[in-house]
Amino acid sequence: MGLAVTCRQYNLALLPAAACFAIYQWRKHGFGKEFRWLVSAILSLILAAAPILFMVFAWKGVSSPGMANGMSYENWKAGVGLNLFRPLVTSFYTCVYLIPPTFPAMQRLKPPQRLPAFLAALIGGLSAALFGASLLQPGPLLSLIHSASRVPGGDFVAFGLIVSVTIFNSIALGSLLWKERFTILSNPHAILSVLVVAFFIAEQLGVGGNLPLYDRYILQFAPFLGVIAFAVLPKLTYSRVACLVVLSIVSHFILWRNAF
Repeated sequence: MGLAVTCRQYNLALLPAAACFAIYQWRKHGFGKEFRWLVSAILSLILAAAPILFMVFAWKGVSSPGMANGMSYENWKAGVGLNLFRPLVTSFYTCVYLIPPTFPAMQRLKPPQRLPAFLAALIGGLSAALFGASLLQPGPLLSLIHSASRVPGGDFVAFGLIVSVTIFNSIALGSLLWKERFTILSNPHAILSVLVVAFFIAEQLGVGGNLPLYDRYILQFAPFLGVIAFAVLPKLTYSRVACLVVLSIVSHFILWRNAF
């Protein structure tokens, strides 16, 4: 875990997530009977933190000197600093990438909840299309929006539609997570995944500079998104399989199109 953070600093979310998960497990199993387990967990976290401390000592900070002074990339800088907008962008992209594995949640939204959710999605989509272009970051989603701009007003419609579907699915998923909260709390893998995603979004508050939030940063945590999705929607239907197959084909196309 510590070595993973030295490879990509955004993996730092793993450490506080693991610490909170260890505390939750310890309290759940009792304070006296699991003392040996607690000591093992603390030692594991200390060992995980050791490579991070060495990295910070070598760099004299969390960000590499090249990124901090703008030498690694001509136009981009990254360092420690308060950034209130970046967690919002991260939340948006996280919700976008949660749509493929969780879209059946939209069908489970109760009838009394559908109209408010639809209105919220409609208002949010229109607002984003009109004023929220800064939500878009370099990556496949931005390329998709730009490809739609070949049709007059296509980028406006495509972005608004994507945001509307994202909001509606997020409301449906949130309702389902609350309904299945006791199932989630009894699933250690789901608890850890929720903690990792939450800390990943929260840590963006401290990412200063102007470095964009590339899609690949979100996709590093795709396994945790999958665990959350199948914790609340465990049934693997034909539609979900078809969606995953399409995503696999698209991802291979994006990967290999620059190879030839």
